[in-house]
Amino acid sequence: KFGRLSHPLNQPKGSDFSGIPTNKTIDKKLLTGALIFGVGWGMTGICPGPGLYAATAGVWDAILGWLPSFLVGSYMGKHLVTNMWEKKANPSKKL
Repeated sequence: KFGRLSHPLNQPKGSDFSGIPTNKTIDKKLLTGALIFGVGWGMTGICPGPGLYAATAGVWDAILGWLPSFLVGSYMGKHLVTNMWEKKANPSKKL
């Protein structure tokens, strides 16, 4: 039985960490993130996983089209989290 597990792994061996999400709340943050992700994917036409691979493999379409979009979207996402949602959650906290 090469390549098969005798039972499914719910977490890495020897770890208490589980990558299975437990939060089932659909809120504004989730919907906004999904919208940004979907628009970015639609605009570039490249899935993020293969896009990263293609950019590192030297595919010019990915380097010139996908990579800048990915970097700008990542920056915008971080900016939204730190400047909008965290300030609303902690109005007295300066970021």
